[in-house]
Amino acid sequence: MFATRFVGPEHCTNPRMNILVLAALTDATGNSVTAKRIAGLLSAEHHVTLVDTNGADAASIRARAEETHAHVAIGVHALLSGPFLRTAGIPYLLVFGGTDLYEPMHPLQEKQMARAVSGAARSLAFSPENRARAEWMWPDVRGRVELLPQAVDVPPKAPYSLRDALGLQPEDFLFVLPTGIRRVKDPLHVVAAFSAWHREDPRMHLAVVGAVLEHDYAEPALETLRRSPGVHYLPPLARPEMLAAIAESDVVLNTSLSEGMCGVVLEAMLLGTPVVARRNAGNQSVIVHGHTG
Repeated sequence: MFATRFVGPEHCTNPRMNILVLAALTDATGNSVTAKRIAGLLSAEHHVTLVDTNGADAASIRARAEETHAHVAIGVHALLSGPFLRTAGIPYLLVFGGTDLYEPMHPLQEKQMARAVSGAARSLAFSPENRARAEWMWPDVRGRVELLPQAVDVPPKAPYSLRDALGLQPEDFLFVLPTGIRRVKDPLHVVAAFSAWHREDPRMHLAVVGAVLEHDYAEPALETLRRSPGVHYLPPLARPEMLAAIAESDVVLNTSLSEGMCGVVLEAMLLGTPVVARRNAGNQSVIVHGHTG
């Protein structure tokens, strides 16, 4: 039903289809989690091949489509998957990831995204704000961008404690910022203020947890994190452990300059952890001040 609805019944004549799901499967990123969730959902009814676009090229993607006899493809992110989808030779659905809509791009990347979006049988946005942004950026796709809010699933809780890993006391307060170390995520946004708070009240602790995704930015950013009192940096945790950390924290933060629809915010809500997030279109699509964050 998912593929039939979004790619179109004319392309879905077989009850069980071969589907490629493409994304940059970098560990601990929203695109990776989203693509794996979509692939898991579809695999209940179809044969699904999950393809990592990191290090891929158009020829290898076309070969994968031929090897798997793929009928359709689904890709997450207009830049990281879109150009591959466009040359794969099969109809495709393009899922907007967030940074493809809001992060400034090189003119060549803008052209690649425009061609990929134009060639999609359907496109998918997670929020009305994201759909409006896509239709403003690429007016020729107006009416072909479907709306389906993001969803999350939470596996059984892992036997992990971030509080224990940091050596915190029961009376300490733990704020967790799950984020990639990159400019658009702006992990330093609250660091100075949080350190000042920690100096006034040593019970306050901030844990920044995530992968280094932009090395030129990360080196000075990590140095700032290391020398900031009350602030702890940890490399990415396995997803079950990250979810356990979110569940036991007092507050989950999001500091991104832009978001599509943040899975971590939704996961924190599902786990019952209070959320404080930076105001941007993606966060505003799920957070009502004083009610859900």
